Amino acid sequence: MRILALLAALSLSSPSWAADLESYATLQRAAVMVKDRPATVKFYRDVLGYTEEPTATDIKLPPDHPLGLPPDAVISMTYMKSRDGAYVAVMGVDSKTMPLLQRPTGTNNAYNDIILVHVVQNVDAIYERAKAGGYEILNPPKLSRTGAAKQMFLRDPNGIKIELNEILKKPN
Repeated sequence: MRILALLAALSLSSPSWAADLESYATLQRAAVMVKDRPATVKFYRDVLGYTEEPTATDIKLPPDHPLGLPPDAVISMTYMKSRDGAYVAVMGVDSKTMPLLQRPTGTNNAYNDIILVHVVQNVDAIYERAKAGGYEILNPPKLSRTGAAKQMFLRDPNGIKIELNEILKKPN
């Protein structure tokens, strides 16, 4: 009896049960709330090669909207599409009362930081575009810890960390 109870407990605590759930989540897109939407759109378009979708402007949300923006907020939204169909929604928020999230000084990392991870082609060319654009480069391209990718880290104009991985072909 104890063995059956132990097996039942182990099977319930196993992560494999998650695959059987009828209710689950799938990432639809990443969204970034920014003060300067045009600068962010320029970064995703000119540095990362995303396509700029049409922009919606002068959006005023009702006070009970789930985003919980300040009453004076006016939104503009541009969807940036990667070649593979992934989206980053760039939401410009114009508000005199919305606070700006500050990163701590003296470090590249902090709890609750966000990293948007991308697989790229030709990380060296992206590095050159980022450098030419004056963007904050945290680490220039170098071999990843595992050797499976050439990797670099940088920040977009809002301070969001971007990780770029150029997957290297395995030798035959």
